[in-house]
Amino acid sequence: MIKPKYFIPSLWFVPPILLMLSSCGKDSMPPTDNALVPPILKSSATLSSLVPAVFSRSWAKQPEVSMGHGTDKLILTTEELGPFNYTDPQTKKVIGIAIEIVEELMKKAQVNYQVQMMPWARAYKQALEDPNVCAFATYKTPERTPLFKWVGPLLVAKWSFYALSDSNIVIHSIDDARKYTIGGYLADAPTGYLEGQGLVLDKVADNNLNPKKLQSGRIQLWATGDPAGPFMANLLGVKNIKSVYTFYKVEMGISCNQGVSDELIAKLQAALNSVEEEGIAEKIRQKYSTSLRW
Repeated sequence: MIKPKYFIPSLWFVPPILLMLSSCGKDSMPPTDNALVPPILKSSATLSSLVPAVFSRSWAKQPEVSMGHGTDKLILTTEELGPFNYTDPQTKKVIGIAIEIVEELMKKAQVNYQVQMMPWARAYKQALEDPNVCAFATYKTPERTPLFKWVGPLLVAKWSFYALSDSNIVIHSIDDARKYTIGGYLADAPTGYLEGQGLVLDKVADNNLNPKKLQSGRIQLWATGDPAGPFMANLLGVKNIKSVYTFYKVEMGISCNQGVSDELIAKLQAALNSVEEEGIAEKIRQKYSTSLRW
C-alpha cells in the first residue's frame, strides 16, 4: 500500500503570474429557486493553495473497473476550506470532514486516485471539462446537477446570515435582510444566490476579510456557508458571531466529469453507502464536533 504523498512548493518559487490569481474566487452556479433544498464553504484560497498540493494512493489489488477514457487513476480536485479539507498547521497533513470521508470510501472501493488541492474555481473547472476528474465537496444546486455525475451526499451544508453576537438584528426572510449592509464573496454560491434574489452585497475577493469587516462594523451581516464560515472566523480570532437566519440548505458531494464511467460512479456510491451504514462517516463528522445533518 502506498502512503499519500504531499507536495506543497515554497511560495518563494511561485511565479508572479500565479500570485495575480489570488484574487480569483470560486466558480459558482447559484440556484434560482427560493425553497430550501431538503437534506440529502467557501473560504478564499490562500497563496499557498495557488500551487496545487498533490497526494495519491494506490491499492494493492485493483478491481477491473474502467475509469473512463483509458486512464488508470481518478483525479480528485478540491480546495483549502475548513472544516471540510484543510492543512493542519502542526502536521502539515490535509485533514477535514470531506477529505477523510473520501479517503474511506476510496479505500473501500479500492480505486487508484490522486487528490490535487487548488483554488476552487480551477478545481470546479477541471471537473467540468476534463475526463476522469471529480471535484469535492461541491454544492449540488439544481443548475449543477445535470452537469456532472454525482457521488453523495458527503454532508449537508447551509447558507446563513451571520451577525455579531450582541446584535439586535432579527431576520425572518431574505427580504428582511435587504435593509442591512451584507458582506459577500466574489463568485461564491451563497453570494450568487442572494444576488439572484435582488440583494446588493458588499463583495470581497478574499472571504477571510469578511469576519473582520463584521467585527469592525463595516458590514452588518455576513452571508456565508455553515459550518465553513464560523470555522474560518474562529481561526481568524473572531468568535463573537451568531447565525441569525438560514436561507438555504444544500447537499455537498463529489461532482464527476461526464467522462467518468457509470460503472465507477456506481462503485464509488456503493462504497460511500457502506461508509455511512457502518457509521464511519458519522464518526468523522463527530470528530470535528460539527453536526451537518438534520
